[in-house]
Amino acid sequence: MKSISEKIVLCVGIGFILIGGVRFLGYSISSLVIALISIFAALISISDVLEITRYKRYGNWIQNTALVIIVAIIVFLVYPLNIAPSIISTIGDGFTIIGLGLVILLFGWKEIQEKRSNKEPVESNEMIKNCKLQIVVNEYEQMMKLNDIIERLKKLDQEANSYNRVHSGWGIFCECLFDYWNQDEGPFFDGYNQKKHYEFICALNNATKAIANTSLFDANYSIKRELQIFNHNFDVTLDPLMKHIELPNIDDLMKEVYNALLLWEELKGLVNRRYEQGRLNYKES
Repeated sequence: MKSISEKIVLCVGIGFILIGGVRFLGYSISSLVIALISIFAALISISDVLEITRYKRYGNWIQNTALVIIVAIIVFLVYPLNIAPSIISTIGDGFTIIGLGLVILLFGWKEIQEKRSNKEPVESNEMIKNCKLQIVVNEYEQMMKLNDIIERLKKLDQEANSYNRVHSGWGIFCECLFDYWNQDEGPFFDGYNQKKHYEFICALNNATKAIANTSLFDANYSIKRELQIFNHNFDVTLDPLMKHIELPNIDDLMKEVYNALLLWEELKGLVNRRYEQGRLNYKES
């Protein structure tokens, strides 16, 4: 009833109460007036029901009709019209029952809507928590995939060092990371994790450049191995270093790699803590 003035509604309600009070005092009220009051009540109930459906645009038309009924009630109160009472009583009783039914229907419908509205925030909050947890879990899984590759590269370091050599695995891995970054800006959603990941890639790139500039690839003497990165197999070679007094030795090169891995450990710690905290928050909520 938003389009009907609140003052009009109050006046109509008070008027109906007064009419009822007058009837209790024994004064005669026209059956036509009683029927029109029932019709008015039914129309207002229909308007309220339409307000909570997709047909609310018809509510204004019904409310305007109800206002016409009010005018008719006033007119017939002043100038009673003689119509067969049986017909008027039938119409009045029918609309009274319809009006009561609509009021009850409206009450039940609003109860259902309130329960839904109370349930939806809970479901929405649950969805948000699931999304947050899924992001954290996804970052953790991506981090572990990268960490598995790094652990395999460390084993290649040990083997290459035992031969007093370096290997090309770190360079291949770094190229894959740069390709991944250029396509999707890395595997992490969190902005700070992305930043630390890029710092690691840049540090690793410096280390792999130093390795590439000092290693000596020779198809006859290089030792070949296979390395899986992102579900692809790559050929890795274990190569000796060029012998020159001004070039870095194996220890210097491994220190470059170690410095890059320190950044990786920092990133790994961030992702691990966020993962553990995310799971804890989800369980407690």
